[in-house]
Parts: sequence; structure tokens; C-alpha cells
Amino acid sequence: MARRSKEEVIAEIKRLYECFDDMIDQINTHGPVDNFIDKSLLIPLSAYLDGIENREFTASEALSGIKEGVNGNCLFLLEYIERDPDAVAAMLKGYQEKTGRDYWTDAGDPKKAVKAILKRGYAETEDEYYLIKEVVCDVDNSLIANRDRPKAERIMDDFEQRSIAQ
Repeated sequence: MARRSKEEVIAEIKRLYECFDDMIDQINTHGPVDNFIDKSLLIPLSAYLDGIENREFTASEALSGIKEGVNGNCLFLLEYIERDPDAVAAMLKGYQEKTGRDYWTDAGDPKKAVKAILKRGYAETEDEYYLIKEVVCDVDNSLIANRDRPKAERIMDDFEQRSIAQ
């Protein structure tokens, strides 16, 4: 894949942050009361952009952090649909009404991503590592089949070992 310019990465940061922020609004509106997310505690988009401008971190590092938040929202939806499919349908509908777009198209389907990572047998990027880590740490164990759990744990451990070695 061709390397993206800093401007392209920043545009992706803005797009994904909007997706993240809009879905949090829907989770807070239609989700469980005990899962209310106080948006004042979240890192604002302006802080990401200022951090990039001030060279506190790279645009790629900021994008990785935002992707982790989007993945967290996606995994929440996939887990919560088991308990309250009507609420998840309301969240997805609210997102589409607010943005005019489909949430899964904007955010990406984490089930497909996890399936691809498991098939490949390793995490290529830090984003993939965090997605697998979220799946491995899922206490409901509903996002992957039990037979795939050891492979997911090995993928996570292998990525951690490669990171330490660098």
C-alpha cells in the first residue's frame, strides 16, 4: 500500500473522529445507562491536531489512537446486540439519520477484520494488535469462537514480542 501524505492521514483522523464522536452520541442516547460516556473526559479532536502540529506525536500515532476508540465502539455494538438488539438498531439508525451514512461503512466491520487477521495468522499493524487484544480481553467471549481464542492470544503475544524486540 502506498504511503499516505500527512494531509491524507489528518483527513482520515478527522473522518474517523467524527465517526467516533457521532456514535458516542448514539450510545449515550440509546444505550445502557451504566455505559454513559462523559464526552468531556475524551481527548478532543483539537488536542490530536495540536499534538501533531506541535510534534508531540505523529499523525499516524494519533490515527492509531482514534482507530482504537472506533474499534471499541464497534466491539461494544457487537457485544451489546446480544442483550438489546432494538437499542443497537436505534443507535445505527440514529447515526445514519445524523450523518446520512452507514456506520459500518464508516467505521469498518471489526468481525471481518478479526477474521482476516486470524486467517493471516499475525497482526500487521498496531491497530490490528489492539483489535485482537480487545477480542481476547472480551469477557463475554462472544466475538470469536472458542476454538479461535488460542490463535488470537498467540497473535497478540507474537505482536508484543516483535514490538519488544524492536
